[in-house]
Amino acid sequence: MKVTSASYPGQIRRPTPLVRSEINGELLICVTHWGQSDATERIFQDISQSISSSVSDIEVTRAYDQNTSLPAEVNYLRVATLQCNQSIFRLYNKSEIKVGFELTLLLHHENKLSWLSCGQPQMWLSSRHRPWNLVATDLELSAELGEATPLPQRLLGLDPHCHFHCGQIQFFPGDRMLLVNHPRVPPLQSASTILTMDEIKSLLAGDDGQTSYWVSLVES
Repeated sequence: MKVTSASYPGQIRRPTPLVRSEINGELLICVTHWGQSDATERIFQDISQSISSSVSDIEVTRAYDQNTSLPAEVNYLRVATLQCNQSIFRLYNKSEIKVGFELTLLLHHENKLSWLSCGQPQMWLSSRHRPWNLVATDLELSAELGEATPLPQRLLGLDPHCHFHCGQIQFFPGDRMLLVNHPRVPPLQSASTILTMDEIKSLLAGDDGQTSYWVSLVES
């Protein structure tokens, strides 16, 4: 997968998502870190190692059973997230909350895109030049409360139990996905499917040009 990213800090700064590509570009890990203790590198390592082992069919002991209602690749993402959530909670937050993180995972294999999402960014898909479709989102809690200060809706690592969205969609050559970190839902459904990055940035900046955002364009 090819990834192109851009961001604008705006008047109110938000944590900037970090993106890493693994398994020869088939796996995309997007982490947004909140808090004082920087566990980002640990998160990347835990997620990458777990999914790489699953994809390679390496025999390892896992604390979580497979969900038989989900495709195998989605289970790879699910189990990796559950294990990482437990690890971060145990190492950083068991006695005092120090860190939380938003997470998006994409695993591309044979025209199928398995995904997992907890918190931002929003996930938008344009498949075979059809209009942009919102696949997953957790809007910032601050937007729902009418607050200007950034406040995430959902974070991993705060509790032994965690909640996230996951699934699998078709992703053919020429299809595009946008990962959008934004305080609101941008009007992408009425936008052209062949937007350039400059056009995407202009759309996300808003009428006043001061709205903070982060965006990654993912192409198969």
